[in-house]
Amino acid sequence: MYFARRIAILLPILATVLGAAPPVTRDAARGACETASPELQPIAKVVNTRDTTYHCLGVSVDARAEIMAIRFETHAAAEAGVARVRSFTPDEIARRQGVVLDGTPGHDAVILQGDIVPGQPSTTLHLKFLHNGITGEFYQCAVTLDRTEGAPWRLANARPNAFPLVVVRTWAVPLFGTIGIDTVEGICP
Repeated sequence: MYFARRIAILLPILATVLGAAPPVTRDAARGACETASPELQPIAKVVNTRDTTYHCLGVSVDARAEIMAIRFETHAAAEAGVARVRSFTPDEIARRQGVVLDGTPGHDAVILQGDIVPGQPSTTLHLKFLHNGITGEFYQCAVTLDRTEGAPWRLANARPNAFPLVVVRTWAVPLFGTIGIDTVEGICP
């Protein structure tokens, strides 16, 4: 009985320590997120250190390459081939509360907010992320999207890669699990 209790206590700790950070490599940026069309310009692939879920970030554009929506596509490994696609219009992103890119109901973890002005070749949005779920502390950084004439939109403040990989580094507490986001590598300093 004593050993069974010890093992029951240690298993979540070991799972958190051993399983919390799947390897993230540059090769992870390749694949499904790079598929473009005249109406969809891929911006980055977003992975995290919590699980194998990844997200494709892109912009839906009109014939003049004006941003019609920010597109956030979620791929869960357990649901291979099935993606959850959400699009957020400039009006939704401009709201004071912004739009929730990731989180669970009642626990917004990643929020995007700012103004996308038609006709402007650059825009700076604000990425707000839950750093500490216990205290409710959020961190924020700027996300700049820009384009030059005839070129697709890109993350101007992303690391200089052919296709940016953004890594959401979470942090965890034994017995509690993931508590918050430490940093958003590739966008936030």
